[in-house]
Amino acid sequence: MQNLHPVTPEQYKIAVKENFPSFPVQLQRFIKKEKCKKCSIIVLNWNSCQLLKECLKLIEENTININYEVIIVDNGSKNDSSVDYLKSLNKNSYSFPFKVIYNEKNLGFPGGMNVGMKAADPNSDICLLNVDAKVQKDWLKNLYDTMIDIPDCGLVGPLGNEKNYQHEGMVKKDTIVPNLHFFCVLIFRELINKIGFLDTQYGIGEYEDQDYCIRARLAHYSICISAKSLVKHKPHQVFELNSMDYNEFLKENRIKFLEKYVSNMLVYSNFFDFYYDPELNQSLKLTITD
Repeated sequence: MQNLHPVTPEQYKIAVKENFPSFPVQLQRFIKKEKCKKCSIIVLNWNSCQLLKECLKLIEENTININYEVIIVDNGSKNDSSVDYLKSLNKNSYSFPFKVIYNEKNLGFPGGMNVGMKAADPNSDICLLNVDAKVQKDWLKNLYDTMIDIPDCGLVGPLGNEKNYQHEGMVKKDTIVPNLHFFCVLIFRELINKIGFLDTQYGIGEYEDQDYCIRARLAHYSICISAKSLVKHKPHQVFELNSMDYNEFLKENRIKFLEKYVSNMLVYSNFFDFYYDPELNQSLKLTITD
């Protein structure tokens, strides 16, 4: 936009779109309060009909004071009653608005979730929710409270019953963290507009969540855990239902993840001297003397 000022346009010629994280804190909070008006919850199902029924039931029971829709993406189910169940649903089946999308084949976790993200209201925030997740009272409201309270927060996850990270009691107050497990994650729409969707190179899944967290941090957004939001979850149930070895995908995708980011670091080393800045050198442990 040009010549913006009605009296002296020559003094205010061009308006430039700025990145959200560069705004003052007060403006970030104001924008979030105005923009965080609707959420599209995406649930990905693959031969896991019973888990899906329980997941939707708990969403209906425990999601209050939030304007939301649910997008159910069936990821090529063929071995159970998922498709029959989904086709039996009508607008009165649940109190919340929902839509169902059928993928002809399994696109994996990142590919399937991307289908749901693309089908969502372009102005809504996105919540990716595992089909085996059990949301607790006020889970989504508490995620939103954290997202607004920490102005540059782009991703926020709940506490759960993970073994090693993000488990209930891990933090006592809302906390900025390096990464999140995507069994449940709320994503600010402005971040999606900036960095896009999940990376489908990870196939069936694993490491797409860490990948997205790194990309968010590179875009200058914070990643947070909400101390009050609780979503219980037993990991890898869909892998078990479909007789798949989770560890095989973990090993394979770890290599893809490292190649993506370490190789890029080596490319940038042609233009930037990582050893020039002592603080950077120390934080990355590039020089080891003992």
